[in-house]
Amino acid sequence: MDMTPIIDIVFNLLLFFLLSSSYVQHSALDVKLPKAATSEGVEGEVVIVELNRQDQIFLQGKPVEGLEDLEKRLGAIYSNAGAEEKKPLLIRADEFVYHGRVVSVLDIARKVGVQSLNVATVPSEEEPSSSDPNAESKKKDAS
Repeated sequence: MDMTPIIDIVFNLLLFFLLSSSYVQHSALDVKLPKAATSEGVEGEVVIVELNRQDQIFLQGKPVEGLEDLEKRLGAIYSNAGAEEKKPLLIRADEFVYHGRVVSVLDIARKVGVQSLNVATVPSEEEPSSSDPNAESKKKDAS
């Protein structure tokens, strides 16, 4: 029995799966994302701004010196892109980052011409948390 045809088929299947699969890029930064019941995935290429708990900002995984530097770098990315080439901006802010810091990044994004903004979250559990003051009333309404 000749094994060549079966090896060819297995090789073609392996090649097909390697070429047709997409890879998710996970950040090496320690960012604990907030939970949201309505979170959805973002498809395609995105420009990622990350804010960690230590008040550091990263653009595409590289450290940024401050909000002025972030504005300059985002401006360079979005001013050189045509209308069709402008990638969405994804903000990955740790759940303990101050709200004002995230708003500052949103302002900068709008100022440099970002047309599509997304905030990264993780899906929350279906069951309300015990810290939710309305958790009991939600349970009663559901039954």
